[in-house]
Formats: sequence, structure tokens, C-alpha cells
Amino acid sequence: MCLLCLGKGSLRITDKYKSAIQAHILSDYTTHEKILPQSLCTSCQRKLSSLTTASPQNIPPLDYQNMIQDLQNRDNSTLTTFCTCGACAYALWKPPHPKAKRPQSRYHFPLAVSPPPPAVSLPQSPPPPKTSPPHHASLPQAQEGVVCDKCFGPVVPDTDHDCSRTARLQNVDKLLTPRSKQQLASSIIREAVEASGSNTVSLMNAHGRPTEVSATPTNTKAKRRLNLPPPLPHSALETLQVTENMSGRAAKRTAHTLRKEGVAFAPNLERTLQEKAKAVQEFFAVSSLTFSKKQDSGEAEKVTKDVIHTNNLKSLFDFIKNTGG
Repeated sequence: MCLLCLGKGSLRITDKYKSAIQAHILSDYTTHEKILPQSLCTSCQRKLSSLTTASPQNIPPLDYQNMIQDLQNRDNSTLTTFCTCGACAYALWKPPHPKAKRPQSRYHFPLAVSPPPPAVSLPQSPPPPKTSPPHHASLPQAQEGVVCDKCFGPVVPDTDHDCSRTARLQNVDKLLTPRSKQQLASSIIREAVEASGSNTVSLMNAHGRPTEVSATPTNTKAKRRLNLPPPLPHSALETLQVTENMSGRAAKRTAHTLRKEGVAFAPNLERTLQEKAKAVQEFFAVSSLTFSKKQDSGEAEKVTKDVIHTNNLKSLFDFIKNTGG
């Protein structure tokens, strides 16, 4: 964090700039150096260097006394979870929407405002009656610009808030403008139409049954997809494999060739063929058998080897006959 503007700092404060800060910015800087930000941004470093030249650049002042007091009084046990000082709130601010501007921290002095035009004398109305403050005025208020990264709701120090899915949807709905909502809905419906291959899709609701939406894509490529025939099921290729007595590799090559010609298959075809090839494993078993091996000396030596065999030969033949394998 930059010491002079509280923005993102990327340059360490060297002894040269420490002296300049001590002389022009904060007279007791060395006393509180350890608790203050330890870096500068490129722009503020250039401005700080210009203070000793003939044309110094202006550096907006900060309320360092208030900052030092907050940093000295903060609870160090909460630094790993949440810090309530204005510097951290300013640095961790996340924009609620892309065009949002970062608000000033409580250490920034109000910007100078041009004097208002001369007032025109008008008949004065009686002052409004004084009312007592509302009951909730003493409750902790949400820090401006600080939102939860899970539910996108405002963060109130030392107060729990609802991070449920319903609350997240409500907070996102509040952050989006009507135009953004239309753009997001259009994008979601377009992706669903292109993925399903139909101009009618079902969208999930927060509560209740899904809502069916009919839409016609304007994309020429998407329209062409809707005119294509439905993809072939895996059973079509399995029937062809049995009829033509093809092996698993031959079936994969056939599917690859048909896809090049524009024929579409249902998803996960390769996985289905692989699982089918593994189905034959249940007919085999591995056993350790002892064999007699004749040596050069004429004596027999017993040798143990693992042998793959089948215990149900008829079922294996029926399986090969039915699957074309």
C-alpha cells in the first residue's frame, strides 16, 4: 500500500525518501514508521522527488494523525481475519459493478469545492420539526464499498450475515442493472439452446419447477445445428459391430470415419466401447499352477507360474457370439 495515496504500492521506501517524508509530509514519520505503510507507488515517488526541485508537484495531504491512532488501537488478534482500520477497508474495496469508482477513505481530506453562486433571496419557510433519531441509528453500519466475496452482500464489522444461496441470488440481482440482467439472460439462454440442439430449453428456478423457454438463435451456425438430425445412440454402433463382426478397434475406427462425414454420436462413445471391452474380464481368472521342468541332468524341477484360464467356456463363447467379438 502506498503511504501517500493509499493505492497499490510497488516500491520500497528507501532512506532517501524517508528523509523527504520526514521533511515535507510527516515530521514524526520515523517514530511511527513501523506501523505505517512501507511502500510507495510510482506516481507518488515521482511527486516526492519533485519536492526538492524548482517545480514541485502537489501531493494531496492525508490525515496521518487519525491513521496512526487507528493503527495503534487496532486489535492484532483479528488481523488474519478482518481489520477495521480505514487503510485496510480502502485497500480491500471491491467494486460492486465495473463502472464503480473507489470512494475516499476516512484519511482523505474532502476535495476542494468551488464556491457556490450567489444565493437569490427567497421567502424563508419555517424549519422542519426536529425528530428523534431512529432506533437503529446506534447499530453498526456496513462499510462503504466492502462486500462479502461469497454472497456479495455488504459487510458489517462484528456482525454475522446471511451467506445462503438465496441471499447470494438476491444480492447479485441488486448489483445488476436491467440492461445487464437482459444481457446475462440472453447469454444463458443462447448457451442452453446451442448445447441442447433444440429451440426449447428448461431453466432452473430458485424455487419450484423449471421454466421452459422457447428461443430461436440468430447465429447461422447455431441454426444449422438445429437442422441436423439427432445424434446416433451407442446401440447403433454396437449393432453394426455385431452384424459386421468387428473388433473394438475396428468399431472405434468406424466411428471416427463416420464423424468425419458429419454423423454425430451420443456423448461418451469411447467410454462405452472401453467398458464393453472390459466386460470379457469376468470370464477369466488367474491361478498359480505348478509345472515340472526337465533339467539337462535328467531330473525334474517343479516351477510355479501364473496361468490365465476360464472356468465357463460355454458362457464365453455365447458372449463372443452375441457381441461380435
